Amino acid sequence: MNRTGTTRRLVVGGMAGAIALLATGAASAQADKPLRLGFSMARTGMLANATPSQLNTYELWKEQVNARGGMDVGGVKRKVEFVTYDDQSKPEQAVRIYEKLITDDKVDLLLAPWGTPFHISIAPVLEKFKFPMVGNTAASVALRQVKPGYIWFPTSAIPDRIGTELTAMLKANGVKSAVVIANVLPFTKEIKNFLEPELKKAGIEIKLSTEYPPDIKDMTSILTQAKQDYTARLVAVRGAAASERANEATVKADTVLSIKDCQAYYGDFHVVKGVSLDVKGGETVAVVGESGSGKSTLARIVTGLLPPKSGDIIFQGKALPRALKERDKELK
Repeated sequence: MNRTGTTRRLVVGGMAGAIALLATGAASAQADKPLRLGFSMARTGMLANATPSQLNTYELWKEQVNARGGMDVGGVKRKVEFVTYDDQSKPEQAVRIYEKLITDDKVDLLLAPWGTPFHISIAPVLEKFKFPMVGNTAASVALRQVKPGYIWFPTSAIPDRIGTELTAMLKANGVKSAVVIANVLPFTKEIKNFLEPELKKAGIEIKLSTEYPPDIKDMTSILTQAKQDYTARLVAVRGAAASERANEATVKADTVLSIKDCQAYYGDFHVVKGVSLDVKGGETVAVVGESGSGKSTLARIVTGLLPPKSGDIIFQGKALPRALKERDKELK
């Protein structure tokens, strides 16, 4: 009897030990298996310049999680691994990628792509395969019409609310006029569409309303547009004053000072671009422009303090050396 009981205890103990070893082995195997997270991101196309901030955030998160031993899944730490593809800035391409991530790559979890149009496009795929995802970079009034299903939108940055609150802030700070410059992407266009009616209702004058593409390299022309109204008013004032004095002064026909196609730089910055003008005897010439437009720089060119890269300065019919130190004493 004692012998049988002892045998049973040995068998049960051995089974328990075997089960424990199997469980430990399974946990170890699970820990060695990475947790695969899939997503698409625009690495090429017109949105490629906008996506690094989101991609870098994902990479930093992965680095920090893995440094702590991995993500806790049912009490087991598993290292994070990304499965990612370039959606080429095309929402329709993102649809194909997310279906592939679910069906072919069989990822464990999904991370969101960049931008509202991509979230809206892949929502039916998530619904079809009942695969959850947090839509962390989507913000649009249109999201209210998207059936949540298996995608959640945590953002509070909805354009109609932004338009109202931004206008309230401007009005509270005594702003009387504004320039509205918006990216052509859906989110910023929505903000613009809600903002402008609010500005008008608040009595804030819109001096300029324009848009630009996301892959723009130089916004100089747009910013110049924003300044043109100010410059035009200065020119109008100067022109009216000049008209009033036209009969009060006799302008001599001889040209005293000429500036011919002057080009000047501060380092690599091209600050004066092909300026030419003539000043006749008895004539007053005003150079008008907003701050930073190059008025003082032009004066420095004329006086020789900033030698131009190219172009000529002619005084009383004689071409002056570009640098002040090279000019005769009487011309300094």
